[in-house]
Amino acid sequence: MPRAAAAVDTYPLPKFDDFEDTLPDARPSGSIRVLLVEDDWVVRGLVSTRLVEAGYDVHHPQAIDDLAHAIEVLGRGSAMESFHLLILDHELRGLAGLEAVRRLRAAGWKGATLLLTTFPSAELRRRAEELKAAVLAKPFSLDLLTAAVDAALH
Repeated sequence: MPRAAAAVDTYPLPKFDDFEDTLPDARPSGSIRVLLVEDDWVVRGLVSTRLVEAGYDVHHPQAIDDLAHAIEVLGRGSAMESFHLLILDHELRGLAGLEAVRRLRAAGWKGATLLLTTFPSAELRRRAEELKAAVLAKPFSLDLLTAAVDAALH
């Protein structure tokens, strides 16, 4: 476990406000940008490490105390448009992940979305499908994560 945490510590961890300055043309060509919003540092570290190893450009905010504020910031300007995939924990404080996706969709964002949840009810899956979001139940293997990310992007 310490290896994954150390690897994550070497990646830049922008604050939500820093995403406002992120422009789509600033990313390396061919790089798939992923925004990871997960409050469990172990899960965040494992997911981030696996995706970086697979070649994805992963970003995650330092503070995830209020998802509603994060979505408000991300919904402004071109910040969210620079990401191809949003991976978020459904059970964050401040705003349920599904509601965050609904707000982003209402703002016109069409990117791929993967909800991580410990409670993958049939109702949650149905509502996520309506918003064109995939659901991945915790706990999950890293191979299943990679397959879910690939499926969400294609």
